[in-house]
Amino acid sequence: MTEENNKPIKQFKSGGITASVWKNVIKTEKETYESCSITFQKNFLNSDKEWKTTTSFKTNDLPKIALLSNVAYQWLTLSSTEGKRE
Repeated sequence: MTEENNKPIKQFKSGGITASVWKNVIKTEKETYESCSITFQKNFLNSDKEWKTTTSFKTNDLPKIALLSNVAYQWLTLSSTEGKRE
């Protein structure tokens, strides 16, 4: 995440699970380049009927995490966002 923009550049959803793709600007002494990271979160209703989010997942959530990982990887690869140097 960059300080200028705290919103993901892309999101993918499967059920209550969301994969968010974040663009990071990396600055070194020699160069500046972009890299991406992916976070996952799950939305659920708690016992008080309030929507909450978590980054912990149950065994049955793992196939969705795998699917979303593959979709995000495919999107990053095809869009050439990952590893693109300025």
